Amino acid sequence: MKGGGVDPDDLIHWARRAIGRHPEEVLIWNQFDNTIEAILRLPRGVLLITICDLDSSDERIEEELSLEIPIWDSQLLEVGGEASGITSIRFGVERIIWSRPEEEILDLEMMILTWMELACRNEGIKAPTKKISHVRQDIETIGRWLDQAGFEQTLEEIKELKEKMKFVETGLGNKEH
Repeated sequence: MKGGGVDPDDLIHWARRAIGRHPEEVLIWNQFDNTIEAILRLPRGVLLITICDLDSSDERIEEELSLEIPIWDSQLLEVGGEASGITSIRFGVERIIWSRPEEEILDLEMMILTWMELACRNEGIKAPTKKISHVRQDIETIGRWLDQAGFEQTLEEIKELKEKMKFVETGLGNKEH
């Protein structure tokens, strides 16, 4: 790891060499000690991976969760943070546990959904978008509850989430309203 951190390009080269995958993009979720938690956007899906000791001959994959087009169903994806400081990503019965970074820079679930939408477009198939409309409905319901309870700051956060959803829907070409 150069200067204590891994460059995403290093992970792209590692994936090609070590596991025979050819990521189009890499996002590093978290790095600590000799562990890297990263998301790799592949032509036909997304790979969530925890790698240990990348710079040594003892490099190994601790955990991985592969989301690929033949089995992709957005309804099976669950991403949640837990009070213990972990992030749980579940797809069907498979699950990967990651540490929560000090500062979460993105909505992990939306990133995965967006990247899977891109993979489906690459294959010329329509990805299910029902999940996004469910998320939007949940946000609106929670917003109404909070409005009734009088949580002004939280209502502002809900408004921000709605704006993010609009941006993601626009990016995905989703015409649902």
